[in-house]
Amino acid sequence: MIRLFIDTSNSDVSVSCFKDGKVLSYINESSLNNHSVTAVPSVKKVLDCSLVKAYDVDEILVCNGPGSFTGIRIGLTIAKVYAYTLKKKIKLISSLRLLSLGNEKNPIISIIDARNDNYYFGVYDSDGNLLLDERFASKEELLQVINKYDNPLLVGYNEFKIDNYLVVKRKLDFLKINLLADKIDEVNVHNANPNYLKLPSVLEHD
Repeated sequence: MIRLFIDTSNSDVSVSCFKDGKVLSYINESSLNNHSVTAVPSVKKVLDCSLVKAYDVDEILVCNGPGSFTGIRIGLTIAKVYAYTLKKKIKLISSLRLLSLGNEKNPIISIIDARNDNYYFGVYDSDGNLLLDERFASKEELLQVINKYDNPLLVGYNEFKIDNYLVVKRKLDFLKINLLADKIDEVNVHNANPNYLKLPSVLEHD
């Protein structure tokens, strides 16, 4: 089983290739506002380094958000084109769930800054199981949730503070991602849609 993972939902472009549970190659690099240029070459580089041809991939796991509206669309488009043209399986995973993986502490609150004192967040256990539904919320609503838990671990794609709470930057745990992918159901390529958590506005910018 060869699996290709793609995440362009936030500031980094993250791509990895797995074979039979092992990481063959990966890229996890900052690509601020440049995903349209770097994403496809990153996929090609990872496949080349893994000595894998695109048609040898059995399954594609792609992050469908929340995060950057443009970034989400880029990653999904690449994954859907591969899946449709090469007749491969496709699975979706939340960016918030990705952030929760590789942590031993419970509970874990994955947080993405949505600007203007708004946030995307979800609450998970150390196995990536959802404890509280993912949502788009104001700072006040998020702080209420944080205060309900006893010393939760706050994680994000970048380090930042919410009042007196520190959100620590987490690197993606590719082995945990691959293990979790085995438990995720395949979707029809035509139903591989973005998970914005809120509708994009023409007045907003990525």
